[in-house]
Amino acid sequence: MEKTKKCFKCGQEKPLSAFYKHPQMADGHLNKCIECAKRDRREHEENNPKAVLDSRLKACAKKPTHTNAYRCVEMALKSGVLVKPTECSACGCPDTERRVEAHHHDYTKPLDVIWLCPICHDRADQAKREREGNPVTSAAKAVVMMRDGEDLCRFPTIAAAAKAVGRSPNSITQCLSGKSKTCAGLEWRYDE
Repeated sequence: MEKTKKCFKCGQEKPLSAFYKHPQMADGHLNKCIECAKRDRREHEENNPKAVLDSRLKACAKKPTHTNAYRCVEMALKSGVLVKPTECSACGCPDTERRVEAHHHDYTKPLDVIWLCPICHDRADQAKREREGNPVTSAAKAVVMMRDGEDLCRFPTIAAAAKAVGRSPNSITQCLSGKSKTCAGLEWRYDE
């Protein structure tokens, strides 16, 4: 029989697997269940967004990664330190057409971002990789997004196209292979 433990927050008796591991506790698990711990974290983020932002900025200063920089932007938006614009700063397409997202030139400056649509963001990332001497070298084929047989936009990869239209790469691949006619209400073909 699996061992159980009582959560000090909700008072429920739960199996040890319902508690986060914690090496400093006598039984090796936190005294608060995962459900309560997550709820407390959410409440803390909602009630103290600037304190959470400060904490995330410190974490990003120690380890400037894509994930840490993204988490800083996420909390800066919640706390009102950053305001998301309604259009792409490169092409001007509205956020309602293609979701505008933050692009970092440097992860050591997590709040220094420009706001780009997925297409422009992919181009900016590719340009950054080329500047750094890390161009993408793959056998991936470029794809073209079409409406009523007319070319609308070219994407360097299926993944970039899927990100731009908010669908899975597999759904675009199904169009390209002829298994479905459209994806996101659009037609697709490989770029020759």
